[in-house]
Amino acid sequence: WVALGFHGVTELGGGWQSRVFGAESASGSLAVKLTQAHLVDRSVLEQKVALVDDLARLDASVVAPVSVRGSLVYPFREWLITATSLIDGSRLETSNAAHSELLGVSLAGLHRSMRAVPAVEIPRVATLRSAAGQWGLSAESDQLLHGDFTTSNLILTDAGIRIFDFDDCGYG
Repeated sequence: WVALGFHGVTELGGGWQSRVFGAESASGSLAVKLTQAHLVDRSVLEQKVALVDDLARLDASVVAPVSVRGSLVYPFREWLITATSLIDGSRLETSNAAHSELLGVSLAGLHRSMRAVPAVEIPRVATLRSAAGQWGLSAESDQLLHGDFTTSNLILTDAGIRIFDFDDCGYG
């Protein structure tokens, strides 16, 4: 960790392909994600992180990526490292009516912002099938989607909801 410029590292969680750590750096408090390089296509990850960087300029609710050693996707041993500012706040509760309304408003705002970013070549996300078994969307109506818009990828701050973890974003 020290070789990468991090100290005060604590594990925050993770999933099947990555681990997330809180760390201090010269850039401040960061959320640092280590993704197993053999489980993802590096070029797709780089496009997604660049897309999130563009999206964060349009939408203050999107947590912008932070460079690690001059790169938004830094390869280190068997990992691809990405980072964002570590956001201080609380989790939303779907059982709370006000929080549920914030979720809907935030998702609508995010989709408006996502329509404004230039299209990139990234994979589609899974979509629900209609009762007839057809895909619900066509190529003409495909929209960029977060792909994992859940309360685990949102933080409520005094300034509003902050959205992160766009690893599963794509078109659908």
